[in-house]
Amino acid sequence: MDLEKELDPKLEAYLNNYIDQRIVEASSEVYEAVNKKIKTVETKVREVELAAQKNRCAIIASKGTLDMADPPCFLPPVRGAWASRLRSSSPSTA
Repeated sequence: MDLEKELDPKLEAYLNNYIDQRIVEASSEVYEAVNKKIKTVETKVREVELAAQKNRCAIIASKGTLDMADPPCFLPPVRGAWASRLRSSSPSTA
C-alpha cells in the first residue's frame, strides 16, 4: 500500500487554506482567553495593592540609641491587640 500519493493541487491548496484558517481562529481564541485571564489577575493585584495601602502604618524612631529601637517594632501588634480588646469590651448600643 503506497501512502505517498500526490494530492490534486486544488485539493491540496484547499486543505492548506482550511488548516491555516483553523490555526488563525484557534490562535485568536487562545489569545483572547489569555488576555481575559491577565486582566482578571491585574484587577485582583490592584485590589490587593489598594487594600495594602489603606492598612499601612509607619512609625519613625529617629532619636535614641540602638537599644531603644525595639519599642517601635512592638507598637503595631500591641496597638492592634489593644484596639480589638476595646472593640470587644465596648458596650452595645442595642
